Amino acid sequence: MRFTLALIVFVLFTITTFGQFVTNGSAFATGSNCFTLTPPVNTQLGSVWATSTIDLTQSFDLNFTMSFGANDGGADGNCFILQPTGTNVLGIGGGGMGFEGIPVGFAVEFDSYTNGSPNNDPWYDHIAFLKNGVVNHGSANNLAGPVQANATNANIEDNASHQVRMVWNAPTMTFSCYFDCNLRLSATIDMVNSIFLGNPIVYYGFAGSTGGLNNLQTVCLPSSVNPLVPPQPICEGSILTLNAPANAASNIQWEPAGIIDNPNAPTINAILTSDTTFTISYSDLCGIPHQYSVLATTIPYPVISVPADSVVCDNSVLTLNAQVSSTYTNMIWTTNTGTITSGQTTTAPTVSGAGTYTYTAFNGICSVSDAMVVTELLYPIATWSDSVYFCTGESIVLDPLSNATAFSWNIDGSTLPTLTINSGGNYSVLLYNDFCAIAESIVANEVAPPTLYLGQDQFLCIGETATINSNSTGLWNTNVISNQITTTSTGTYSQSLNTLGCISADTVNVTFQFPPIVSLGNDTTICEGTILNLNAGAPGTWNIGNLATILPVSSPGSYSVIVNDGVCTSLDSIDIFMDYAPLDVLPDSLTRCSDIRITLNAGENLAETYSWSTSETSTSIIPTVTGTYTLTSTNYCGTLTETIEIVYEKCEFTLFVPNCFTPNNDGINDVWFPVFDQLNEIEITVFDRWGEPIFEGNKQNYFWTGNVRDGDYYAPTGAYSFKILYKSQFGDDEIIYGHIVLSR
Repeated sequence: MRFTLALIVFVLFTITTFGQFVTNGSAFATGSNCFTLTPPVNTQLGSVWATSTIDLTQSFDLNFTMSFGANDGGADGNCFILQPTGTNVLGIGGGGMGFEGIPVGFAVEFDSYTNGSPNNDPWYDHIAFLKNGVVNHGSANNLAGPVQANATNANIEDNASHQVRMVWNAPTMTFSCYFDCNLRLSATIDMVNSIFLGNPIVYYGFAGSTGGLNNLQTVCLPSSVNPLVPPQPICEGSILTLNAPANAASNIQWEPAGIIDNPNAPTINAILTSDTTFTISYSDLCGIPHQYSVLATTIPYPVISVPADSVVCDNSVLTLNAQVSSTYTNMIWTTNTGTITSGQTTTAPTVSGAGTYTYTAFNGICSVSDAMVVTELLYPIATWSDSVYFCTGESIVLDPLSNATAFSWNIDGSTLPTLTINSGGNYSVLLYNDFCAIAESIVANEVAPPTLYLGQDQFLCIGETATINSNSTGLWNTNVISNQITTTSTGTYSQSLNTLGCISADTVNVTFQFPPIVSLGNDTTICEGTILNLNAGAPGTWNIGNLATILPVSSPGSYSVIVNDGVCTSLDSIDIFMDYAPLDVLPDSLTRCSDIRITLNAGENLAETYSWSTSETSTSIIPTVTGTYTLTSTNYCGTLTETIEIVYEKCEFTLFVPNCFTPNNDGINDVWFPVFDQLNEIEITVFDRWGEPIFEGNKQNYFWTGNVRDGDYYAPTGAYSFKILYKSQFGDDEIIYGHIVLSR
């Protein structure tokens, strides 16, 4: 439950002015245009207003840093407000957040607490556009929203600083609010007519409040709508220092660059010789570009002239007549050794005595002086600077701007008032007036701008990136200032560099072209003995070492080719598989005992279809009678016909296996052994119930006495399995399985 404080719109709270801002109620300044709207105390209400106004017929872009406290269960929130009344405005607190009750106004609400009735707040911390002091989202004064304030978090009371941006597009009458660089709410609103009754001049600021719950709510404001503060006028030729706005984070560019010491620095210095409009472009912390301009004005020096030096007698009186041909505010004559007897602050004072008399005219803070010497001897004066600059290959005129009557230059003895030169160095001149001479010197600096070199023209493949490197950092025709650029587009690229007014430049052409088309087709299979021509479409290098357009292949493998047209490289590969005609896998003949059937198996001959002379089409058959059998095998690569002679004969060997024995040492049936005759080889294995062999025999040792493991212990009564492997008289391997019953 929050408390609501009913306050008069034009409150009687303490009003404090801090430079360009005025605070009301609980608000107070914390430095650097930052303010606390509410301390973390219940029932607080404060506002801060800029003393400068906004003209809504003009677009603006304002950036703020806001914090809504650290208590997720705190309250209540604050509002960015436009209102026409003044800087001592403060509405109702609590859920009104300092905006409720302001009869004419527009607000962007940052509500951090959910008030159900009558405000109809959503559960999340939200932003809404409101007007005329009403904070009920269900009313017609709710112009847009509410929407969640933070795009990724329903809570903004996270003890963090958030970047908030307010943008007014006057031509389209569109107002937009960004939160942490994300556009959260935008609406088209005829503010001047529908809210401010035709008055476009408004004040901007923030108001915030707490109720039965609280939070520390702060805001940092820009110094003005145009964050470039107009500087105080300075004298012509003086150095002007300008600072970038506080939100300038990157891509800083000042104009006009020619008179600025470093046009990409946050703080610049420029020699100002006339009224100049300075423009800064930059990107803020959100990467959003900004541009602002400010006029820097100069105060011209008075244009004066004084009489020529004069020779006077001691104690004589001389009237000096100076001239001022431009604006001035006051003037004065001064002297080092002479005496000004009257009219010191006029153009025509009276003086006496030898000395130097200086006339100074002031135009505000700017002053200019000139002097005349009253003496027996008059020396000329040079008024040029200590140094000058000119470009290599050009010439410059040296002019000491002196009142001398004669000149003598140290280079060639020229007696002209000026000297034309085309090389740098120290130059001096003797200035004469009658027999009096004075030497003046000047340093002429020859500026040789660096020779820019961007390299040779480049030819690349489409999809690649061209990198153009320069030996200097300068301005490219892509409006980038760097020593390197990259591009993926065909075109002409150039860079220029201004070195103290001297220009150097270079150009390079970049061409992107399509790579050659290489296609060897899909992987394929060829038959043994055939040739496949692989076509690369152009001469290329194959992975087997050939340099050719067409490569004939007759062997399986992976083939690849690389085609290079001098700029682009293309490659392709293909896998070639080999297929074979059916293989001859049947022997010429087979002879077996008549009771043992022969299986003819052609499954390994690589065929796809089989046709036996028995009309069978399987991979194998079992002939039952003696005779000649034919197999026709066919696949993709050919057909093979094989013939085999099958002979079944009566066999002369015998093999008898007893099925039980009684190894109890009574002399009767104590040993188990198979009875066989005419067998070349025989292997005998007896297994226990777990499948472990317990007896192994052969043709020489085939008697089992019922012992296990060479007689270590007796096998118990039970059933045992056996396997007998033997080789018949025809050389065939045969196997017999069975069981033995052992009874003791």
